[in-house]
Amino acid sequence: MERFVTGASLIYGENLEEKENHTLWIKDGEFFKIIPNSDIPSDKPITRLNGGFLFPGLIDLHVHLMWDGSANPVHTHEKESYEQKLIRAVSNAHTYLKNGVTTVRDLGSIDDIALHVAEAINRNLIVGTRVIASGKTLTMTGGHDPFWGRFVDGKDEALK
Repeated sequence: MERFVTGASLIYGENLEEKENHTLWIKDGEFFKIIPNSDIPSDKPITRLNGGFLFPGLIDLHVHLMWDGSANPVHTHEKESYEQKLIRAVSNAHTYLKNGVTTVRDLGSIDDIALHVAEAINRNLIVGTRVIASGKTLTMTGGHDPFWGRFVDGKDEALK
């Protein structure tokens, strides 16, 4: 299926160049090409926007989907069940997408919550941003985030 989105300034390319009087061509559900407005085929569906900007999705490279965003997420973590943390992670993945963040990199969660959320999104069981999940963090004994990490002291343990 093809469709065309026009009527907004497009922010595009490595230098985020603004392209006016251009149209986004979507083919098979993916951005295919940017074309001048004069090249829009007359026999295809057209979505006309009323100004504004259209740009590629944003990427957040350091998130923890299960966190609540409070000043002390560890306190919340200690009071909540696994199921509550999982539900929050699903909700956060959906919120990211709704706000234009199309990809996140989750850098650690307990019991692989982020991996489960990523799989559910990939299987179209839930709606959410694309999640690149690391699973459990690796930390030295006494290191950062000991409540969800796997303790690794030295290269031999890291290679296990």
